[in-house]
Amino acid sequence: MSSPASAPAEEEKPKRRGKGTGTLTEISPRVWRLRAPGGIDKGTKRTRQISRTFRASKPANRGGKGEALAALRKLCAEVDEGRHVGSSATFAKLTEQYLEHVKRTKGPGTYDSYRAKLNGAVAEEIGHIKLSALTAFDLDRLYSRLTEEGKASNTIASYHTAISGALTQARNWGWLGVNVAKFATPPKGESKKREALPPASIERLIGAALEQRNEDLATMIYLLCLVGGRRGEACGFQWGDVDWEHQAIRVERQLVPMNAGQREGPPKGGKRRIEAIGSAGVRILMAYQAVQRKRFGEMWTPTPTSWLISEDGGTTPMRAKAVTEQIARLGRREGIDARPHDFRRFSVSQLQAENVDPLTIRDRHGHASIETTELYMLRVNPSDMEAAEVMGRVLLSAGALLAPDATIAEGKQGG
Repeated sequence: MSSPASAPAEEEKPKRRGKGTGTLTEISPRVWRLRAPGGIDKGTKRTRQISRTFRASKPANRGGKGEALAALRKLCAEVDEGRHVGSSATFAKLTEQYLEHVKRTKGPGTYDSYRAKLNGAVAEEIGHIKLSALTAFDLDRLYSRLTEEGKASNTIASYHTAISGALTQARNWGWLGVNVAKFATPPKGESKKREALPPASIERLIGAALEQRNEDLATMIYLLCLVGGRRGEACGFQWGDVDWEHQAIRVERQLVPMNAGQREGPPKGGKRRIEAIGSAGVRILMAYQAVQRKRFGEMWTPTPTSWLISEDGGTTPMRAKAVTEQIARLGRREGIDARPHDFRRFSVSQLQAENVDPLTIRDRHGHASIETTELYMLRVNPSDMEAAEVMGRVLLSAGALLAPDATIAEGKQGG
């Protein structure tokens, strides 16, 4: 009878190795399954195991167990170095968490856009795939499908932006080691540079609005051109933001479109600022007040929190989306391709043509941060006032005011 010590090594049962050192199992001759502890899956909150199949090159040492042990030690070292970060959570699970992150950190417009994209075609195509198994090929297949469905290249590029943002955040959270979107190939978005509208087009648009007795829209165009503001910022002006004495207006907020209505928020990038409107801006706003008194009676007086441009005297602001629709409709009538951002572009181009210094143009259009203390000092940079006067001359030479000078003189300033 042979002794236990003489039993063949191949018949030994695989032993569990020490905690944290992994396990080794021979699943067929010279083929070993290596498992290393991978910590907690940050996506699913479950314990992870990193598994790898290893084929020994030599049958010596009990079916190549020596080679397998060396491979296991290497795998454990890789795990310790963080080279096997990943999650078995699906892309759909990531989408759920990422959209909550977007809702908290970005504007509602971005949230609505990302939600529509990530919960639509993206979820259908790659939502079921585990993040640890997701590849650039999966993304390229999605983009090919969207192309076949007739989606424009710019639209597909926006899908890629949303996906890449989600995967980047997954990497930041420790769910992934690599953002595979970097290796995908979405179609290149077509960049179509829009030329600035000439003063003659501005004159036609303002004149057309006044012909339609739409003084609200005319005032909106004036302000968009004068301060070079964004659509939501102009909709968010209140009468209390106007500093009549210093001929300036505060950009304190913007109205952001949502699926249902709009919400109030800080200016884009959180950059509250004060901008000169000059004497022309004061005349335009006084004229608009005269229009409102004609509409609602001589006793009409705006309060500091009354919305500046309003069809009902200040109770309700103009909707940002409605501004876009009205300007586009007005432009079609006049044969002009016009959008709210075109007036911002017009403002920049006119100031450049008048040799206003670039730093003033940058600051005037909210492209640089301004200290909060400076915002409330009730003073305007002289070069900014010069810029406002330049825009005032351009606008007043491009079209009639909202009301005759006599009406303006009779109107009451401020509120």
